[in-house]
Amino acid sequence: MGQLLSFDIEQFKLTGNVLHYIACGYVIAGVALLHLPALGQLLLALGLLLVYCLLMLYVPFPGHAAGTLTAEANLAYYVDSLIVGRYNGFPKAPTILSSMSLAATVLLGVMAGHILRLAGGPWRKALYLGLSGAASLLLGSLWGHWFFMNKWLWTSSFALWMAGWSFLLLAAFYVVIDIWGLRRWAFPFVVIGSNAILAYMVTQVYGRSLSNALVSGLANHVGAAHGVVITLGQLGCAITIQQEKIAVQFGTGRFGIHIHHNALARQADSASTWPAIVCGSGASGRQAADDGVVDADFEEVKDDDRKSA
Repeated sequence: MGQLLSFDIEQFKLTGNVLHYIACGYVIAGVALLHLPALGQLLLALGLLLVYCLLMLYVPFPGHAAGTLTAEANLAYYVDSLIVGRYNGFPKAPTILSSMSLAATVLLGVMAGHILRLAGGPWRKALYLGLSGAASLLLGSLWGHWFFMNKWLWTSSFALWMAGWSFLLLAAFYVVIDIWGLRRWAFPFVVIGSNAILAYMVTQVYGRSLSNALVSGLANHVGAAHGVVITLGQLGCAITIQQEKIAVQFGTGRFGIHIHHNALARQADSASTWPAIVCGSGASGRQAADDGVVDADFEEVKDDDRKSA
């Protein structure tokens, strides 16, 4: 995660996982969302894809002709080497130039949001989502003959192709869940969606060791399904977090990392108990205690006790 906690500037990296790509895309798309109308946002998305394509195909760089697109040599990689340099922890997936395509991806997602906010019946919205998906797939497929599809470079054709499937999947989920009302089966998706950053963090930082501790014994006996079992173990941890209403707060107070149950969601059951963990010091720890969050000795507190306090 950037090697920041190693406290060694020689090992520090500005890039290293998907979160910084999301951040770059959100910066551009966020400004556009605040200052441009819906049509302007769509035109900006298409314009960013076009400009990125033109730069990658028609701008030469030292030692290579224009249009060089290999894993070891391409314009995006060259620009990253100039700006990010040795702090690039993931060189096969450039950041600077590809931010244009990443921002276009976010803006296409914004377009889906605009469709869902349209006036009219739900079937009309589902139709527009489906048509947007089909159009994106068609345009991405045609664009791929000019600027090939590649995930690591997040090429313009790949962004459109991926957006097309995303539109179609969203349309399908919207029909099944919102229109037909079939919701119970989608609970695992609710878990991940409600804890997206936490789920990613757990997977990257703790997920492998946690899942291995819980299900590695079983996973070792299922052959090719080993990865599936480990993934299901991670999903089980996420579901537990959701069901138990566990919330995680980072950076609250000095060195504050608070893990506690959502008491508001549990007030309906006055007999329930809710263990909590507080990792902090100073004012953050005192405030957590005032809020009914117990210290790290795992003492259980009744909701009734909290109310009386």
